[in-house]
Amino acid sequence: MKKRKKFIPHLLIAILSLIGFFLFINIFDPKNVFDVFFFKLPAIIIFFFLVFLFFGGLFIFILANTRRGILIGLFLVCFLLLQYLHYNNLFYTLILVAIILLTEIMFWKRT
Repeated sequence: MKKRKKFIPHLLIAILSLIGFFLFINIFDPKNVFDVFFFKLPAIIIFFFLVFLFFGGLFIFILANTRRGILIGLFLVCFLLLQYLHYNNLFYTLILVAIILLTEIMFWKRT
């Protein structure tokens, strides 16, 4: 029988990013801009990064598959980004689902 990899660190990342996510939305204003070195980083980018870490880590732990967890996390962040930009059409969601499915098939055929 194949030995299962340990995905507990991914669950820990998901829990820590969820705590960071809740702290971030309670402390910072969405229009806030952070100065990181010579770049101005909007708060919304950090928001989407924390959402990706949470959903990616959670689905990696649930599915016990790193690739699929990252793809589902990426799908959810892209879907939320489309909603944020007011692209609420069903067509955009279907295109996003098709892109994620084709990416999964591409990696599945390769291995």
